[in-house]
Amino acid sequence: MRRILPVVGVVVLVLVLGFLVLGSCSGSSAADQYRSYVTDVNSVARQSNGDAKALDAALYNQELTPDQVIAKVSSFVSKARAAETTASALKPSGKIKQQDLQRFLLQSLQYRTLALQDLSAALKLALLGKKADVPATAQQREGVANAYGELMASDVVYAASFQRPAQEILKLANVTDAAIISSVWGLSPALADPDQNGNGLWIQSVRDAGSVKPCTGGSIGTSIDGVTANGKALVAGTSVTTVRLTIPSTFKVTVGNHGNCPVRGISIHLTEGNEKTQQIAVKSLLPSETVEKSFPATGNPGEVKVDVSVPTVAGETNADNNHYTYHVVFQSA
Repeated sequence: MRRILPVVGVVVLVLVLGFLVLGSCSGSSAADQYRSYVTDVNSVARQSNGDAKALDAALYNQELTPDQVIAKVSSFVSKARAAETTASALKPSGKIKQQDLQRFLLQSLQYRTLALQDLSAALKLALLGKKADVPATAQQREGVANAYGELMASDVVYAASFQRPAQEILKLANVTDAAIISSVWGLSPALADPDQNGNGLWIQSVRDAGSVKPCTGGSIGTSIDGVTANGKALVAGTSVTTVRLTIPSTFKVTVGNHGNCPVRGISIHLTEGNEKTQQIAVKSLLPSETVEKSFPATGNPGEVKVDVSVPTVAGETNADNNHYTYHVVFQSA
């Protein structure tokens, strides 16, 4: 009996260790399956986000005529459908599969495809064959608003019904190194506003881009209204402005639309010395509207040249106030 007891003990120890190892491997395998699924989902989401940004850029490109805007929007339908196809082949695991969260991912992507189809149809009704100087009707504005609202609804489905619940499952499974990224298509909520001063102005600006005489109500133009460094106004030309150094240091550029028509697709460019040019997009400006945008400054000691420009938009004839050069010296107190 004494000889048997040690043998029994060894057998029990081996079984316990084997159980622990198998349990550990099983847990690791489950976590790896979660990580693999998240990687695949994020690949779809990144592609979708890239398409969303490209759509937004097309909608606010002042150079595009109504026909071109509609064609651009329509071109994203096939891309959205391709995202659906890719996502439908993904293999969820664990509780993500048990709770069938995959269906909400697919639902959000399906909504986007339908929304793009509806948006293309609504834009045809609102833009094609319409006079540039005639305001959009309530029905036309509501059609665009409803279609764009569907895009925004797809973002809600993705975030509320898929992303957050799936992320909570990952957290409970202690998979802390795999985060599901956000996916947003409704980048311009103003297009979901059917008011004449909402998407009505945007519709008007697109019609103007397709007119032989754009903006029959008057001139088209943007300008740089002012530039400051750490709150101090800069003087364009060869004059050197001494600015108190702060951490961080910031340039602020004010751009205005002093024409008579809404403008789209504005961008502000700022280059400090030999640093890489910074660019900030401004989607649109109404007549007499101004906007202020901030750019980080290096704040390096010594004199530095700062170039600020706002490329002209379609129909703009006066470019004299779209580019200025400033000279700045940052000094510590």
